[in-house]
Amino acid sequence: VAAKIQNSLLARVYMNWVNYVTEEKRNRVTLARFAKRMQNSSLLASFASWIEYVYLRKRLKKLAFKVFNRIGNKQLYEGWAIWSSALHEVKQIEHDEMELRFASEADRQIAEAKKAEKERKRLHGLRTIQKLVHGALATTLGAWITYTKQCKHERMVIARFAKKLKYRQAQMCFSSWLEFCGTRDFLRRTLKRLFGGRTAKLLHGAFSMWYNDMKENDRNGLIVKRFVLRMKNQHLTAVFLRWSAYAYEEKNNRMIVKRFATRMQNAAAFRCLRKWMHFSNQRIRMRMLIKRCLGGKRTVMLSAAMKKWFKAVVNGEMEEMQRKIDSYNDDEVRAENEELKARVMALEESNESESWKQPKEQPHGAQRQRTDAVEGEL
Repeated sequence: VAAKIQNSLLARVYMNWVNYVTEEKRNRVTLARFAKRMQNSSLLASFASWIEYVYLRKRLKKLAFKVFNRIGNKQLYEGWAIWSSALHEVKQIEHDEMELRFASEADRQIAEAKKAEKERKRLHGLRTIQKLVHGALATTLGAWITYTKQCKHERMVIARFAKKLKYRQAQMCFSSWLEFCGTRDFLRRTLKRLFGGRTAKLLHGAFSMWYNDMKENDRNGLIVKRFVLRMKNQHLTAVFLRWSAYAYEEKNNRMIVKRFATRMQNAAAFRCLRKWMHFSNQRIRMRMLIKRCLGGKRTVMLSAAMKKWFKAVVNGEMEEMQRKIDSYNDDEVRAENEELKARVMALEESNESESWKQPKEQPHGAQRQRTDAVEGEL
């Protein structure tokens, strides 16, 4: 490191030379490879084709060997596959039966449902395989069904059109008859609304008169019946009324006696309740008085602070005006200012005397009027 620091210029030159030599060598190698590839382009294409041919030949040999082996051992492989699948199914059935033998009823039902679902999927798969195996037949059958439906539809359309052409005069008559029936029904409804309303009004008026007469007759008959019964049972009615008054008075007396007895029994509790109510009312009244006193003291303190602030503001304004007045040199203006100053002092003294005479808080309106008066004089 010390040598590199001492010979820094030489080190930079050497490193630049090394990088240059490395870059030149890499460029020469790249150019040599490119030149060789250009010179041997036909040989390179032949070599690549030969490599691809060899690879394809080996792959085809391997595939042919597999195919011929499968063809030669086809029957053996099919028998082995069937035997293996059958053995696997038998083992699976034995295993399921062994598990279900010691399972509960709910687990058995779940297993039966899974077995049924599995069988349904197997049948669906077989149907799909059959469709794939017999794809051409299924396509032909579907096309034949579609063609048959289309032919039936076309025949039905042609038959309807032929019937319409054959019975077009009857259809026109039928349409006219329908229109005539609709118009006739509309006119009937209109006439019924026009004349049916008047008839309904007459019937309603007659029914109302008859109902009122019947109601009046029933009411008169009821009044007469009551009067006859009262005249017949005059003595009984007087006795019943006296008995009712006596029963009401007895009931009222019993209630008064019961209340008096209850009050006498609970006299101590009643006195305690009255004393407690008196104490509660007195406590509430004392709280209100204390609240008013404390609130009045706070209001007095706020009023005093407001007066001090207002006096400070007025004094400041007066000092400012005094300074302006003293700055004038005219004798006439000075005399007017002296007179104005005397009036202001008189107003201030009267304000202070009124505040000493009335220690209570004055309303904001009176204070505002005095402030406006002082400002007007100023």
